[in-house]
Amino acid sequence: MNQFPKLFLIFFFAFSISILQQNAQCTGGTNAGALAPAPGPAFQTSTVAAGNYYTFVVPAFTACTTYTYTFSFCAAQGGSAAFDTQITILDNSGAYAGGYNDDNCGLQSNLTWIAPAAGTYRVLINNFSCASSGATGTLAYRRVTNSGISGPYCLTDDAIPLVVSGYSNCAQMTAELNDQRGCIWNVGTISFANPFDYTVMMYFGNNVSGADGCTFSFQNSPAGITACGAAGGQLGMGGVPNAVVIEYDTYDNDNPAHIYDMSADHTAIEVDGNLMGPGAPLCGPVQANPGSTVIDDGVLHAIRVTWNPGSMTLATYFDGSLRLSCVYNYVANVFGGNPNVYWGFTGATGGLNNQQYFCPVSIPLPVDLVDFTANCNNHYVSLDWVTATEVNNSHFEIERSKDAIQFETAGRVIGGGNSNQTLHYQFNDTVAQEGLTYYRLKQVDFNGDTKLYTPITSSCNGTTSAMLDINYALTTSYGLLVDFTTQTSGTHFIRVFDMKGNQMAHFQSGFSTGSHQQSLVIPSLPAGIYLVVIENSESSQSKKISYLTLP
Repeated sequence: MNQFPKLFLIFFFAFSISILQQNAQCTGGTNAGALAPAPGPAFQTSTVAAGNYYTFVVPAFTACTTYTYTFSFCAAQGGSAAFDTQITILDNSGAYAGGYNDDNCGLQSNLTWIAPAAGTYRVLINNFSCASSGATGTLAYRRVTNSGISGPYCLTDDAIPLVVSGYSNCAQMTAELNDQRGCIWNVGTISFANPFDYTVMMYFGNNVSGADGCTFSFQNSPAGITACGAAGGQLGMGGVPNAVVIEYDTYDNDNPAHIYDMSADHTAIEVDGNLMGPGAPLCGPVQANPGSTVIDDGVLHAIRVTWNPGSMTLATYFDGSLRLSCVYNYVANVFGGNPNVYWGFTGATGGLNNQQYFCPVSIPLPVDLVDFTANCNNHYVSLDWVTATEVNNSHFEIERSKDAIQFETAGRVIGGGNSNQTLHYQFNDTVAQEGLTYYRLKQVDFNGDTKLYTPITSSCNGTTSAMLDINYALTTSYGLLVDFTTQTSGTHFIRVFDMKGNQMAHFQSGFSTGSHQQSLVIPSLPAGIYLVVIENSESSQSKKISYLTLP
């Protein structure tokens, strides 16, 4: 028998083992003190010896803040060594913590490492290969603070903001590159105690044979808005605790068994922290696009997610088609009883890739204010306002001013939290006003974020209010509810017109002086802008409203 192949294999195996040993991360070492990397771009230096490790403390992470450390023996950073250096980052138990470098500038090492969590770590110095020679050198090091906040999002790893024509607040999870991972969390929370209905346009790439996919996820893990899980087939959510994951998977990871995956690009709902088995998901998998086996087709697709807390039903739609409706007690069984959770999007690539991003469509602003009015009666001002949707709304603070520059707080009204229904608010200022007064609303989220709305005015020049005033008009399931005040007793006419001047409703009845509410039944009135007009024998009043179609 020819011995050459056997000898070649022995040589190749020995050479491979040698290469693996040369590139292995080092462990062990002797504690030789602590380093204190100061924040900022400047490098500090310290004399170190091969075979020793030096501890350093990673500070606690705040909202979307991470820390990048650089340890270098390269002259460009101020380091130097006369021996072949290796640098390894270990946690405080001595286990490898994801940072290693060898031969960056000649025989010298230069390691850049993003801390995965707060705590005490070790930087281990070795002679090649993981030797403890005791040779000394000058180690340069620094700590840089990274803030991934961009608009409403916390962006981690490879996630970046993205400009997409026709949309705003878009963000990309992965570029069209291998081994990418991007996690994007809204800086505010969402409450599973209230219903929600959100739609985003999602792009899964244009490589039909690419990978790996994206998720629309909810979580209250300890990492909060910096959470990012295992990549590849785990889509950036693998191992994230206390998480509900709606996955949109573009690669068949389970061929040919298909216990938790399928050959077609699929969607599924996961709650066990593992998107690749060992068993089937909580719900699904099902083909994501009912009209095609692929979703990485170069087209933006509408992804809609709804939640009904009464029936505990989480549902997902693909281009308007219901794909999964999954009933489960997520609050108790996943979120530990806390309904307020972080929400966002993750994605990953591996040996195959796709560009993957999203653009919001119907994700509302924290509060969609559709009406804000002020009325004066005997020098006391009554404020009315209406919201169409609310997300994470803790309360409103009412502010007043005489010059529209210096405002003072007049009162506070509790908000509706999370709501997809029209809500009406009222506040009566108990301080008498004379002349022109400015009022504005400050909306405050549960996480402390605030938004100021444009001021309105009220003029209290007499002891009576206007002869006729429309306080507000609310959307109802049958049409409109109009609230008005009149100083004239007798017949009143209430009409509703569209913006083209077409009369959509007409009502007349007798009313006494004072405040009244009148229901207007308007079948099949489409959503839009309308004009409400009220007339009596003495005066007339009109008010423009936004009409929202309720389910």
